[in-house]
Formats: sequence, C-alpha cells, structure tokens
Amino acid sequence: MKNWISKKVPAPNAPLLPGLGWSILVLLSACQSYTPSPLDTAAHQAAWQARALNDGSLQAFLEQRQAPLPGPQGELDLSDGLDLHEARLVALAFNPELRLARLEAGLAAAHAQYAGQWTDPEFALSALRATDDIPDPWIVGPSLSFSLPLTGRTGAETEHAAAQHQVARTAVLHAEWRIWSEVWRAWQEWSAALLREQETKQLQVTLGELIPRVGALAKAGEVTARTASNFKIEYSQRTAELLQLHGLTLNKEQALLALMGLTAAANLELVPYLSHLQEGRSNEDFFPVTLHTEFSSELAQRNLELLQLRDQYAVAEKSLALEIAQQISDPTLGPVFESDSGQPRLGLIGGISLPFFHANQEGIAAARAERLLARARYETALEIMGGRWQQVQQKIEAITRQRSHMEQHLMPLISQQLQDAMRLMELGEGQDNSEALLMSLILSHQARLDWIDATLAVSAEESKLVQMRGPEPTVKQLEETEGNN
Repeated sequence: MKNWISKKVPAPNAPLLPGLGWSILVLLSACQSYTPSPLDTAAHQAAWQARALNDGSLQAFLEQRQAPLPGPQGELDLSDGLDLHEARLVALAFNPELRLARLEAGLAAAHAQYAGQWTDPEFALSALRATDDIPDPWIVGPSLSFSLPLTGRTGAETEHAAAQHQVARTAVLHAEWRIWSEVWRAWQEWSAALLREQETKQLQVTLGELIPRVGALAKAGEVTARTASNFKIEYSQRTAELLQLHGLTLNKEQALLALMGLTAAANLELVPYLSHLQEGRSNEDFFPVTLHTEFSSELAQRNLELLQLRDQYAVAEKSLALEIAQQISDPTLGPVFESDSGQPRLGLIGGISLPFFHANQEGIAAARAERLLARARYETALEIMGGRWQQVQQKIEAITRQRSHMEQHLMPLISQQLQDAMRLMELGEGQDNSEALLMSLILSHQARLDWIDATLAVSAEESKLVQMRGPEPTVKQLEETEGNN
C-alpha cells in the first residue's frame, strides 16, 4: 500500500500545521471557562427568614445606592417602630420584584457593553491532494478574512443596545416608584383595618359594660327581656366581627411585610398612618396633592409610565435604523496564502452580499410597523392618562364632600343622640331609652367605620395622582441622560 505521507512534501509547508496548532492553543486560552452555580433553596430560605433591619444591610443599601430615592428623604430611626417612610426604604432594599428589575437592567447593561463590536475574523484552511503521481501532490490554502464595518451596522447595534439599556433603567425607576406607592396604599389599608378593629373593640367593651345594667333593669321590669337580649345578641355579633377584623388586620400586615421583602420573624413594630389624621396631620405632610389641575406637558414628562413608553419608542427608532443597516452584510477582506505543487502564492480574498432578492425587506417592514405601534402606544397612553387624571380628581372631591358632611352634620347628630341616651341611662330611664341607646351605639359605630372608609378612599385616590405625577428630580436626571445619548 502506498504511503500517503509523502517525504517529498516541501519544507516550507511543514510549519503550517504546527503554527496552526499554536494558534488554536492561543485562541483557546483566551476563551472564558464555565463554572456551574447550582440553586440552594434551603440556604436562601434561611437567609430570607433571618433577614433583619438591625444588621446594617438596609443602611448599606442606602449608602451604596447611586440613584436618588424616588421620593422624599428622611432619617432612618427604627428605635420608635417602623413608620411609613422607613417602610418604603425597606421595600426599596428588599422587595423581590425590584431585585428582578435591577438584575434585568444589569442584563441590558451587559448587552450594551459589548454591542457593536467587530465580527471575529474567520480562519479557513483548504488542503487538497492531487490524484496524479506528482512530486508535490498537496495544494494547501490557508486564509484569514475580516469583516469591515462599512455599512453602519456596528454603530446601529451600539445605539440600539443603549436604547434598550435605557428602557431597562427606566423600568427599574418605574418599578421603584410603583412599589413606593404600593407600600403607601398597603400601609393605609393596614392602618384602616387596625382602626376598624379598634372601633369595634370599643363598641364591644361598651356593650359588655351595659349588659349587666340592662339586665338589672329587665329584672326590675323597667325594660323587657327582649331588649336585654338584644344587647347580648349585639355583643355576640361584635365579638364575632372582632375576630374577623383581627384576622384581616394580620393579613394586611403580612401583605406589608411581603412588599418589604420580610417575614414575620423580623418582629417589627409598625406605626399606623391613618392614626396621624386623628392628631391633626394631613396626607399632604407626606405627598402634597393639588386638585383642579390639568394633565400638562410637564406632568406628561414626569410620568414614569409615559417615560417608559417614550424610551420604548426610541428603541423602535433604533431597531429600524439597525434593520436598514443590515440590508447589506459587512464586506469581508483578508490575506490568503496558497501552495500549489510547491509554488507559494500570496494574495487577498474578499466578499460582499448583493441585495438582489432579500435585502432584509421583512425585517425593515416589521421595524416600521413596530415603530408605528410604539407611537400609538405612547399617544394612546397619553390620552388615557389625561382622562384618568381628571376622573381621580373628581372622585377625590366627591369623597371629600361626603366625609365633610359626615364630620360636620351626621356624626355630631349621632354623638349628641348617644350622649342623651347615656345620660338617660344614668338616670335610670326605662324601655324606650334602652332601645334608643342600643340604636345610637350601632349608628355611631357605623358612622365611624364609614368615616374610616372615606378617609381610606381619599388617600387611595390621592396615591393614584402621586403615582401618575412621578418623582420629579429622578426623572429630570433620566431626561438629561436621554439627551446625552
């Protein structure tokens, strides 16, 4: 059998394969290696359960945070319990949704960091052996081709990735502002539930104190046994209601802890927010809200939902520019060496695609349609936001008028009736007064619950206005960043 490894192969061709081997080794040494990172459910659950606010992690987050807070800043003091402002800071640090949003922004940043790079050069090697019996039967042709970014593709890719990164950054701010507002609403709901529980407890205690006295009147024949029984029935009903309200309060508290990324093991003392209204403090101490205003262009610039849609429109613009840049592939050019029958040849090899049939027509058409859709999304959201702004203001005014009527007319009447009934009870009046007293207690309790509901409704609607208004300082910084891109 003939030996295919011919000893007549010229010496100049011999170093090709060793040189190629060294090149491959150098390239492999430059590649990154893979290291697995398995999930550890037990370890994460243990860390979550052990998360506390006195371990310095919250303060470290606030000190390392480069972006400004999405709302008013204040001192962090947990010695007197956790108030609303401090709870929002905790949520910014530990809320699980915000963690995901920040990691997604990091993913977009990684794409933007390496977007628009030159395509890696391509090395090719062809080796043919002549079938004829000639002294040097090998034809060896190594080549190296480079992609030349002459079509604008790299610049378009860079701008497209930067626009996507901006969308992710705005999404983080939007998520932070949304969680900031959700904590506010959840705090109010928990505070209202706690206040309802306290009001019901007060009624139960009052009924418990009156039952022996009404029972004594029934034994004396001054009231009927049915009237005395009505007090007992009402007491039992309020006891059952109190159990339900206590469970609801605990549920609202757990929802707050979940928003803050904490568990019940954190053992926090929460300071109610609605209780401040009883001390003469207004919602405007926390979020000043001005009614009778239009949804102006300035508000549209500050609104984070619209800002995110504007950023998405910028992505659509850059996507179209990228698709147009990809009509023609970047040309390739590089050196080529060939050894044919022992005769070395050196030259250049290049290529370019000809846009006769495809020319990325589908990609360009889809990008144009996506840009049109992105424009419609923004303009539609702008119209909806303007209408919603007016609706919320009207609802606030209606509920405020209702609450003012209760405070100025209904509740004073019920309070006076209750005082008269209690005074007559002290004087030992009989049947009619006992029934009037029970009715006054029920009406007073219901009026207080209605007032709590109205106060909560006003605060909830005000939070919608604040949510639509957006955090001005942070948005201005983002707008400046957009202008620099």
